[in-house]
Amino acid sequence: MSNTIENPMYWILEHWLISSGEHRGDAYNFNTFPYLAEYVKDTFHTKCVMKGSQTGFSEIHLAEMFYWADTRKGNHFYAFPAGPQMKDFAKARIIEP
Repeated sequence: MSNTIENPMYWILEHWLISSGEHRGDAYNFNTFPYLAEYVKDTFHTKCVMKGSQTGFSEIHLAEMFYWADTRKGNHFYAFPAGPQMKDFAKARIIEP
């Protein structure tokens, strides 16, 4: 297996786009929230975080969910109000191969 499949951090760096702010649309990196790199390296199936607002965790949780959906068989669920919102969300964040 390549590093991309073994660890979500590599997948996120190769496939995830920054979703908002002045760097919207740029490839994701851990420069703004470097502490998230260690969090993402932890691939245990259950994680618990006590966090404040605007800490990057919501974005990284979504990126991890997309990683698992892209690299592993199984069921994954994330709800959106409607199809158009889901498509807009994915287009703003995922680099198509």
